[in-house]
Amino acid sequence: MDFKEFIVSIKNNEIKEKYLFLGDEDYLIKESLDLLKKIYIPEGTEGMNILELNFEVNDIDDLRNSVETLPFLAEKKLTIAFNSEKLIENNEFKQIENVLSDLGKHQILIILDNNKKLSSNTKFMKLFSKEEIVYFEKLKGKDLINWIYKKFKSYNRTITQQDISYLILQSGYTSKNLKLNLYDLENEIIKIVTYSDDTIIDKNTIDKSIIKLLDQNIFNLLTSIGEQNVERSLKIFSEIYLLDEPIIKIIYMINRQFKLQLAYRSYRRANYTDSEIISKLKIKPYEFNKISALSNRYTIDRLVKCIYLVIETEKNLKSKSVNDRYEVEKLIVNLANLN
Repeated sequence: MDFKEFIVSIKNNEIKEKYLFLGDEDYLIKESLDLLKKIYIPEGTEGMNILELNFEVNDIDDLRNSVETLPFLAEKKLTIAFNSEKLIENNEFKQIENVLSDLGKHQILIILDNNKKLSSNTKFMKLFSKEEIVYFEKLKGKDLINWIYKKFKSYNRTITQQDISYLILQSGYTSKNLKLNLYDLENEIIKIVTYSDDTIIDKNTIDKSIIKLLDQNIFNLLTSIGEQNVERSLKIFSEIYLLDEPIIKIIYMINRQFKLQLAYRSYRRANYTDSEIISKLKIKPYEFNKISALSNRYTIDRLVKCIYLVIETEKNLKSKSVNDRYEVEKLIVNLANLN
């Protein structure tokens, strides 16, 4: 089932004994857990009726003890399990099956796939019925529009559906190249509200807010890198970092600008006109002007090297336990020192 169906089942008191939570939308997962706690766990009894298990440190006996313990002054007890792939790695499958087979009506067990590894284990997945597997995917369509509208309304702001669509596009939330979630989108909304006193949020309000500020900072960063000014480049990145933008989004925007710049130089070399290049790159005139302004700071050979370095950094960020800020600062130093 999806997130909306799960919320309905909670409100209708049609809750199961166990659930497997899959998907990338952590915001919706937290929202669901909060609703479970609100409905089934009386205020003041949380310490007795909610147990969080981390299978990096807890074992199957801790799970068994939790699900067998009756709730205290409550209808249900809630057990939330993190890093659950370790439960599978460290125990015989039969043991896990025995624990999960009969939990009792007093128990709600939530197995979280927080490391995105459980969905590939078909044997483990078969321990859950279709009604016990909840998918938390990115919101889209009317659901996403309504979510954004309600968020602005909570800050006493109004916004049209057209301007919501513009915000979605500018935020990158629906981009397949960016792993952004509702926390990131909420952060953008907070920035817009913070940077504007307007009660009506429109395209101009959005452009004047932090979204355009990030775009301008990325342009300033690439200009400084092009001038091989390491100190200023690191200072600009520090300002971007303090805006609390997702690192992967910053990397994506840097890489996109380098690729657009490379395409621009190639088309310019082939004697395409400005309007033809704008059409080929599918960009707005204001972005074309920025790319054109950068053109004398990068050779084609240097742009190719820059793109290679950005891709390598992106791989490191996705595959290793690294310090995100340090990795990007190292990238900026290397980019600025390229010839």
